Amino acid sequence: MSRLADFKRDGASSLGVPMSTIADIDVVVHGFEVKEGKYGPLYVVDVELPDESRVSVYTGAIVVKKALDEALANDAFPLQARFVRTKKYWDVQ
Repeated sequence: MSRLADFKRDGASSLGVPMSTIADIDVVVHGFEVKEGKYGPLYVVDVELPDESRVSVYTGAIVVKKALDEALANDAFPLQARFVRTKKYWDVQ
């Protein structure tokens, strides 16, 4: 019989963390998947933290989603990223 844990994404934690948890630190993005959220597409991003642990980060931020889509189109994963909060939106560096 299969185990539920067999269906987790590439070592990422099954518990999502908010973007603010990884704000302003360098992380490695291994990929993402798109889910249907309450207000439109929700991106579940597989992120490796500096301590090499992996977590899932949920975001609907347009700037972040566009950057992820472009990275996917260019087969760029894994890649380094830094997520920063401006006064009005999440951005990437």
